[in-house]
Amino acid sequence: MCARRRAIQALAPQQDVDWLIGEFTIVREAMDYYAPVRNLLWLSADPEEWLARLAVPGSVLSSAELRNALFAYGTAGGVRQTFKE
Repeated sequence: MCARRRAIQALAPQQDVDWLIGEFTIVREAMDYYAPVRNLLWLSADPEEWLARLAVPGSVLSSAELRNALFAYGTAGGVRQTFKE
């Protein structure tokens, strides 16, 4: 049996509210910290094609490509801010 499985099986229910709040706070902080990176990994389309097209004056994106571009832009900004901090 792997160490992770043993650790999970060794867990016992907790009733100490302060301890639980502290643990949930740690989990929330970790989720918030990694959210931009996680979002970048889940980007639904490779931006290379539409980025190349945008380099051509007068080109336009489809609505789906525009949505992906906005998502990528926002996510990249979040990743940048995370690493700056």
